[in-house]
Amino acid sequence: MLIGVCGGICAGKRTISDYLIEHHGFTRLSLKNNLILQETHPDNIIISGTLNGTQVSTESQNSPNKLAEHIFETTEELLDFVTKRWRGRWVTTDIHNQNILNKLLGRPFFILLSVDAPISLRWKWWQARQECSSIKSPLTLEEFILKSDRHLYSSTSDSGQLLISRATEALNVCVTQNTNPGNFREGTSTYLPTNLGHQKRKEAWDDSK
Repeated sequence: MLIGVCGGICAGKRTISDYLIEHHGFTRLSLKNNLILQETHPDNIIISGTLNGTQVSTESQNSPNKLAEHIFETTEELLDFVTKRWRGRWVTTDIHNQNILNKLLGRPFFILLSVDAPISLRWKWWQARQECSSIKSPLTLEEFILKSDRHLYSSTSDSGQLLISRATEALNVCVTQNTNPGNFREGTSTYLPTNLGHQKRKEAWDDSK
């Protein structure tokens, strides 16, 4: 099973993937080009809270326990690795364009999961991220909204909204704005990502082999 997490800027993609890793035995997969971007724009925000009643805590993604255990040069290499181990639990947030997504969607064991949060909260998460980053990129709320709109609604075929619209499942996560940025309201999801169509995809993959 491979879960790909997509969403808007600072929507909580990293927190969801860390939750799957820490509480459900998933392993993170990354593309090398994305790690280069992380080095220049690290997402070091410390987030803690609850998701479905389970404590979630994510530290700097550059700490040893947060780095991907498997890093690949290309999407093809990542897919080849997972295809041979498709019964395992894998997660990635490195889905940045339609080309990558189309390749992943060709596997019946792949699930695209979208996550979202209110724009005002996502801006607060951006601010918290910048406080921990060695490369500052401060934005006003208006500037962040424009940046988010460009990411989600650009006229290119790789707009974030087009990726999100193709999600297999939407994770409806409610967040509270008067608490820590990662404090997810308990019980807002009806089921965990680990259960999303897993058996159905296993059967489909078995039948196709």
